[in-house]
Amino acid sequence: MSQLKQLLDQIDHIKNQDSSCLPESFLNETDLKNMYSAITSRPAPKYRETDLEPAPGNHFPKPEDLDHLVSHFFSQLDFSRHTLHPVELAAMAYKRIVDMAPFEEKNEVLAQALMDRILKACGYPRPLQPLYLTDGYTEALTSSRKRRDMDIFSEFAAAAVLSSADH
Repeated sequence: MSQLKQLLDQIDHIKNQDSSCLPESFLNETDLKNMYSAITSRPAPKYRETDLEPAPGNHFPKPEDLDHLVSHFFSQLDFSRHTLHPVELAAMAYKRIVDMAPFEEKNEVLAQALMDRILKACGYPRPLQPLYLTDGYTEALTSSRKRRDMDIFSEFAAAAVLSSADH
């Protein structure tokens, strides 16, 4: 049994929740922009208009590709709600937002808000602190990117959720 599966089983044992908890089209682009506006206390701008320097293991998409990528992200999110455990889905959503960096700033805060919303909708606790402030975050994100293995980041996120469930 993989470490990720063990963590998800431990979380489910504590929570005892059906994993098909998200309705169709649970989140959309308008929701994302509204969340961003709530974080920044100003209307969400168009998506990022500047190129970003690559991060270890990640080349951020060009600004002209963001409309398509964000749209695809929500299609993937809708499809994946049937195939992924809610904690995996929340971790995937988090990582995709950080990897796309659709806005000029606050993408990690937005990713955390999105993750928390998915977890809350499914009755799971949110991590005690934002993932981006948790020890091992950079290593998990970078390793997941370089190895092209989402399970690495999902394990990191699941451990953070499990830790909060214990409190």
